[in-house]
Amino acid sequence: MMLGLINPILPYLAITISVWITYIYTLKCGFVSDDLAGITEYDGKLQGYEYGMLSRWIRYHLCGGNFPSKKKFKQQDGTDFVIPQGKIPIWHHFLSVSIFNIGCLLLYLFLAKQFDPKLALLTVILFIVHPICTQSVAWISGLGYPLSLVWAGAILNLIPWVYDSPSMPILILGTLGFCLLQFLAIHAQFATMMLWVILLFLGYWHFAILGALISVVMGFDIIKQTIGIRRDEFIKQNMAKSIYVKPRKIVVALKTFLYYLAHTLVPSKMGLYHTWGFHYDNDVERKDWYFGLGFLAFFGLVVIYFLYPVKEVQLSILWFSSFVFIFLNWITIQQFVTERYVFLPTIGICLLISYFTQNHLIVYALIAGIYLCRTWMMLPTYDNELRFYQSNVWNFIDSEVAYGNLGVTYLRLGQVGSALDSWHQATRINPDYDVPYYNIFSNFRSTADMALKNGDYQGAINTYHQALPYLQKTLNCKICHFHEMWKKEHLDIIEKIQNPVKMLTAERERLVILQSDLTARIVAMKVEEDVRPVQSSIDDAKRQFDRLEAFMKSNGITPT
Repeated sequence: MMLGLINPILPYLAITISVWITYIYTLKCGFVSDDLAGITEYDGKLQGYEYGMLSRWIRYHLCGGNFPSKKKFKQQDGTDFVIPQGKIPIWHHFLSVSIFNIGCLLLYLFLAKQFDPKLALLTVILFIVHPICTQSVAWISGLGYPLSLVWAGAILNLIPWVYDSPSMPILILGTLGFCLLQFLAIHAQFATMMLWVILLFLGYWHFAILGALISVVMGFDIIKQTIGIRRDEFIKQNMAKSIYVKPRKIVVALKTFLYYLAHTLVPSKMGLYHTWGFHYDNDVERKDWYFGLGFLAFFGLVVIYFLYPVKEVQLSILWFSSFVFIFLNWITIQQFVTERYVFLPTIGICLLISYFTQNHLIVYALIAGIYLCRTWMMLPTYDNELRFYQSNVWNFIDSEVAYGNLGVTYLRLGQVGSALDSWHQATRINPDYDVPYYNIFSNFRSTADMALKNGDYQGAINTYHQALPYLQKTLNCKICHFHEMWKKEHLDIIEKIQNPVKMLTAERERLVILQSDLTARIVAMKVEEDVRPVQSSIDDAKRQFDRLEAFMKSNGITPT
């Protein structure tokens, strides 16, 4: 009797243990990349009732930890002192792994009803350890992907229950529940718009039609809002080539299909900056050998689907192809390729591998072990912001974009020399990429601006001279994102170098206003307040004003 109760629980226990053994490391990881603006800087106020605003607000109150902390410490005088602290990443990582865990349990529950429970368990465990999942689970900002698995899994388990029940109230409630879950799934990750294809394959055509209708309506809304906004941004950054649907996009789609298929089977290099297709050009749309392989891969799977009528194989092919369809770059308004886009499609590949290795467990264990090792190698990527961008450079050593972003991270940490080294390396990799040149220019310009405010006027002019060639290289690049804006900046720098009168006059006016404001502040201060710090600032401003006057006089410059 006891064994009968334990046996059904064992697969769920095995799945949960597998999830936490695989991802327990993430609990010591931090906030990286989009986490910084999206989570750490969020103040917890509800900014609207859209899905994204609501989910962020709920997440804040579940995992927030925003300063000041609730911990109080007694001071020597007996009063309480609250130590300010930032958000705590451990709870956000705990939430991500927990949601992934729930999604995997629902996935097993669905697969075990369709196939042999052994195959279902093998598929889910292989999916858990698959390196593709790391970007969706270990990166806090990737929460939408595990959430989409939860909602899709709930749908796939709800529908058979509704179909098996002859009760009209259950049918009505089930249909309403399906609509809600479909709504949540698409908002979590819009690849689930293709879930209706899976429902149609399984014979639930009523819900497949309803799901398709919901997907069409929500798809138009997504195109109108998200894609519309990002399309405008792509146009502004001179990247409009990739956003239009045209016949040539079939070539791009088949190449992308092959890339994702190969990457899911052998995920050797992982991160944000896959070099293939990152800079959209005519080569991406060209019919070359890679297109030929993509054509063979896609239609090869179609042939297998029809000539090998085994449900497990057919579902795995259909699952991968359906959920990857959205990300085949018909319209490119985000990254061209990246791991998290094939989070859901990977389940299809895991089912296919598990089906053909279920009777050869040594082979299965070898594949699962290799995947697990690759996953564990990747998890330290999410330790902190620096490690995140270092990992991208280590994975994509020929990516100028990876080096460019690593340089920005070094600059935030105050390691200016390392930042410049990274940007110079980026220019060596791709001399026609504008961003690292502009970053080097910006560093020189900031140094010049600081020198100007500190009274080193000749040093400021000399540094502007040093900055100018990098801005000229920026404008000459084949890939130039903000040509008009940077062209105006170029003219401004030239004017500062050739005719510094305007710049120095503006600095002179700033110092006059600063002295006036500080003097007014002293007048407004109370008798018991210490005026010495403010008076010291006035004296500093006066000395700098005199130094500027002397510099302008020695160079024959008259204020305008």
